[in-house]
Order: sequence, then structure tokens, then C-alpha cells
Amino acid sequence: MMKKINPVPGLKRFFQKLTLLCFNELLIENQIAVDYLSGMLARFAYTDELYKIRNVYGEKLEYLIDFMMEIQDAQDLSTDRFSPFREREIRQHIGDYTLFMTGIFRDYVTHRSAMRYFTSQGKLSYASVSDFDRIAERAESDIFKDLSMSFEDYSFVLDYMKKVYFKDAKVIGPYRAGIQKLDEW
Repeated sequence: MMKKINPVPGLKRFFQKLTLLCFNELLIENQIAVDYLSGMLARFAYTDELYKIRNVYGEKLEYLIDFMMEIQDAQDLSTDRFSPFREREIRQHIGDYTLFMTGIFRDYVTHRSAMRYFTSQGKLSYASVSDFDRIAERAESDIFKDLSMSFEDYSFVLDYMKKVYFKDAKVIGPYRAGIQKLDEW
């Protein structure tokens, strides 16, 4: 089982305010999605969290295809690595990773002609997590269903956030442009 990262409270609050601001500017009302996305952004501020999935040898996995292979291991009944709970964890991470990449690093994904693939894998992964949680009678199933169905919208929100509030990141440091705007808000 992987340890949970508890982001610095100020960082979580920063992303909470910025995500809510972007949702409001784009006329999207969904506080649960704001909470989820801001938590994801705060977690992924730590590179270790972005690449938290590890293989059987303990090596960090960095590519979507590697995550997919780990799912196959988690589904294999003939090995000791079989675990529906691990599969769920990896699928949630795939959803988060693809949403983050298609939003914050959209140019990188687009440049590699991978937008459609990342989007489809993210939607599929979130839908799978939603199904797992619904069957397990977990309250979180609704947010993952929403993330699956509105994946492109939330990806756009993250892209918008980057372009509008982090546009000067190279000049004044990461997150600085967003912090200045929040100070005005």
C-alpha cells in the first residue's frame, strides 16, 4: 500500500482558490470537482506523487503504457500480484495523470499526438474506478463518474488555468502569476 501525501495546507488552499476562480470564470458550477482537482494539483506538486506507481522491482513508472502493464499484473489471477484494489489504485492514478497531463501539459501531449489516447484512457480509468466504488458502495463513485463524463471539460479548465494564471511562470517562477491574481481576488 502506498503512503498518502498530505499536501502543505497552504498549497491545497492556493489550488482550491485558483481552481474555483477558473470554474467561475468558465461558468462551471461543481464544488466537488473543484475540491478533487485542487487536491490532485496539490498532490502532483510533488513529483514523487506524479510517479508514485512502481513495478515489482520498486522502479517508478513514468509512462502510460507502463501503468497499463501494471494493471495487467493486478488482474492476473495466477500471480501473487493479483489485487482488484491495486488495479483500482492504478486506474485512479491513470485518470489523474492523464487529466493532469492533458490539462497542465497539453502542449506536450498534443505535440506527441497523444491527446485522444490520453483522453480515452483517462475517461476509461475514471469510469472503471467509479464502477468499482459503486459496487463497493463507496460514496466517491459519483465524482469518478463525473470525472469520466466531463474529462475534456476539466482538462480544459486546467489548460485555461495554466495559460491564464501560470503564463509568466518562466519569468517569475512557478505559481507566482497565480498567487498574484489570487491576492487581487
